[in-house]
Amino acid sequence: MATGSRSLAGRLLLSLLASAILLALAEAVARFSESRAVPLRFVQADRILKTHLEDDLLRTDADLFWRLAPSVRRPLGPGPFPGLVSNRQGVREEREIPAGKGAREVRLLFLGDSSCFGVFLENRETFVDQAERLLAARQPDLKIECINAGVPGYTIFQGLRFLATRGAEFRPDLVVLYFGWNEPASWDGLGDAEHWAAMQSALPPPLLRGSRLARWAWARFARGPPPTGAKARPRVQVDEYVALLAAVEESARDQGADLLLLVGASADSVRRQTLTEYQRETVAYARRATGARRPGCIGYVDCVAVVAALAEEAPRTPLFVDAVHPTARSDEAIGRAIADQVGPWLAGRSRSAGERK
Repeated sequence: MATGSRSLAGRLLLSLLASAILLALAEAVARFSESRAVPLRFVQADRILKTHLEDDLLRTDADLFWRLAPSVRRPLGPGPFPGLVSNRQGVREEREIPAGKGAREVRLLFLGDSSCFGVFLENRETFVDQAERLLAARQPDLKIECINAGVPGYTIFQGLRFLATRGAEFRPDLVVLYFGWNEPASWDGLGDAEHWAAMQSALPPPLLRGSRLARWAWARFARGPPPTGAKARPRVQVDEYVALLAAVEESARDQGADLLLLVGASADSVRRQTLTEYQRETVAYARRATGARRPGCIGYVDCVAVVAALAEEAPRTPLFVDAVHPTARSDEAIGRAIADQVGPWLAGRSRSAGERK
């Protein structure tokens, strides 16, 4: 009887070993032959970027559609993307942002589009870097870190996904949001959220995503992306934009961060002194939040008013490189306005820390 049991156990062990070997071989074949589907949103964004620049600056991303390629630096000079583009973490920072954070360190995470990134400006000319230098000079007892995570072509939907998936990596105390220009663009008949849902449905559950065999098998049975349809629609509709503002504020709060909204400026909005529907909703959201004294949102900076004041002060100074991208002079004024808005918030944090002691 004992001999029979040992024989059965041996056969079971041999079967398990054979199955494991077969699975390992299948995984190896899948890794060798896998060709991942490229998100349509990535193809669309890459095509637009390639009309201005031959460099391969984007990487496909299973959650964000695309992200900046890591560790990119281009020659200085006129044109888009001068100098530093990204560090190893894929954000526009000279150095890597460490996981650890000191007690006297405050981090501001800037999420936005190409105007936030500063696509025609050197890194030191962007309002992100200029705000950091001003805040550091005004608060010498603190280590101020302003992290430029702006990505050309991003909408607030992608900003939310970045915050939800990578925000904790940077441990922000304040999230600064600059969106509103790419949202009304109509790339096809689907919005960003619909593209994202289709992309996620083609992926296996998170625990299995490390296996190429699981991804291959899942993709064979997953529903394909919905038809884009003939009728174009905005990437993010206005009502979606408002809901996403609330989602960003909630995500920031969950990470222990507050929120500051920036109302982006364009050449047309400054000339006409008017706001787009998305800009108006940004202002309305910030006013509702601050009026209700809701903890989390510390208000907004009206970049339209900031640049309009600069236009009156220096009417011959170029304020925009094109229709929507501010010059270094405009970004200097925007950076100063951001520092002015953040200053009282920093003072409040210092008082709170002192009271806790």
